[in-house]
Amino acid sequence: MPIYDQYGNLVRPAMLTKPQAEPGMTGVRNAWQSSVASGLTPQRLASILRACDDGQIEDFLVLAEEMEERDPHYFSVLGMRKRVVSSIVPSVKPASNAPEDRRIAEEVQRAIADHEGLPDLIEDMLDSLGKGFSVVEIDWLKDADRWTPRKFDRVDPRFIQFDRVTGREMRIRDIGNVIDGKPMDAYKFIRHTARLKSGMAFRGGIARIVAFSWMCKFYSLKDWMAFI
Repeated sequence: MPIYDQYGNLVRPAMLTKPQAEPGMTGVRNAWQSSVASGLTPQRLASILRACDDGQIEDFLVLAEEMEERDPHYFSVLGMRKRVVSSIVPSVKPASNAPEDRRIAEEVQRAIADHEGLPDLIEDMLDSLGKGFSVVEIDWLKDADRWTPRKFDRVDPRFIQFDRVTGREMRIRDIGNVIDGKPMDAYKFIRHTARLKSGMAFRGGIARIVAFSWMCKFYSLKDWMAFI
């Protein structure tokens, strides 16, 4: 019997064990990136935000990453919000009091408690607070009678693009389709959007809100350093 995910997509078991968003030395999913924050000017920032508005989000995502790396206060504020969530002990409630639902809830709770990668998964998903969205790829392990997540691999947000029609569907950047990318296979990825504000996911992160203030702050810091 075919299985579908919550979006109505057919689950393809053969694809669950194959990495689909792995980085490379070259191509559209290059593991290395050039700095955007260095020498940032109001004109350059405006062009980055306009490109983001048009769905070209790569430079904005690089800037968001660098903001977090270069500003201790911004880093600590984001980190505090992440730790508040990741420190919560997860619990699973059965859908009903039926024996089967209770059994499923107990197995899921046990799987969560035994999986050492869960805290890192939560931290990676909370990267959406700054950037607006986050994606983690599931590395599945199949044994005789079940599928279990072996590990969770963070997908660099630069490897994600949104469909050109609605701007809502996350897709994997791919050399085979540079314009639209490739769809994410069902049950292969975990997606999270911060929903800090209404609108497109890539415009909803804290980095978008503070980018201009951050640039002005670092102008002042550079002036003070030059003076000293």
